[in-house]
Amino acid sequence: MRRLVLIASVVGIAAACSSFGENDGNVTPTPDVDGGDGGSADGAADGSTVPFTGPATEIAKSAAPISIATDGDTVYWTDRVDGVVRAAPKAGGATRTVSGGGEVPDYLVADGDNLYWLQTRPGCPSHEHLLVHAKAQTGNATALWGNDAQCYSTYRMATGKGALFFYVQRDNVIVEVSKSTGNRTDRAGNENIISGMAGDGLAVYWTGQNSIRKYEQGGGGATPFVENLESPPTEIAIDNTNVFWTDQKGNLFRVDRNNGKAIPQPLTSGLGAQRIALDAQNVYWTDKTASAVKSVPKQGGTVRTLATDQSGPFALAVDDSGIFWSNLGDGTIHAIKR
Repeated sequence: MRRLVLIASVVGIAAACSSFGENDGNVTPTPDVDGGDGGSADGAADGSTVPFTGPATEIAKSAAPISIATDGDTVYWTDRVDGVVRAAPKAGGATRTVSGGGEVPDYLVADGDNLYWLQTRPGCPSHEHLLVHAKAQTGNATALWGNDAQCYSTYRMATGKGALFFYVQRDNVIVEVSKSTGNRTDRAGNENIISGMAGDGLAVYWTGQNSIRKYEQGGGGATPFVENLESPPTEIAIDNTNVFWTDQKGNLFRVDRNNGKAIPQPLTSGLGAQRIALDAQNVYWTDKTASAVKSVPKQGGTVRTLATDQSGPFALAVDDSGIFWSNLGDGTIHAIKR
């Protein structure tokens, strides 16, 4: 969140996209009979158990949709090439530009009436400051934090109770920024390698070099959750009872949220996961290696392929209306409805 860091420059994105084949438009969904949809864009699970009905359909197109979030009847995404935040109806239709500015937005979070994202100022090596903008409006966004000339190099973001959490690489810290005041509080230091983050209002978890760490809102400092992992963890998602993560070897694991010292349970392997998400029953991921979108039950079992022949599937969001993802290869936003 690097890959250890999954963040890439615009040039890096173009290179990554070129490694994927052209989308021939052949999307073959397999209905998920277990039902469910994935977690929110910041790794917290959605609770729906309604089955997908398919098929996968293209609902919008953009230059480089790098992060995605949903809310109500709308899907939102950030475009790292055009430097804008865009929106379109979940059912498909006219695309509108929510906010622009010519910079490089990423790590979008939809929360309440607002959208939040991290943005890169030209000349900075990575994400620099946190912006906020009302979902229903258009125009320039407001800098909630980091409105200065510093290059903080920030990335990966999760929502919490009244706050947003993200990593500031310049200072090697996990910070909490108030949604109402923009005040920054450092919550964890000496965090040298961060590749994934998930939060739900109770706690925030992030993946380190060979461990997973957590911070419980309103209670003490950061603590180790899972340590001495065989392979560095990458993506992470949480629900009320479990923590799920992928690692650099392409494995997917689950461990009890109340007992990080338990032996992690392997769910599947051979993943080329870019992003993961949850619902009440399943784990979902965009698979770079297979050019597909897939799922597996949270307790383990048969891996299901929801969509194939995708052109660089990357960002992923799921809610009670369906699963939504972006393709960096051709700039499309696809959906499978419930």
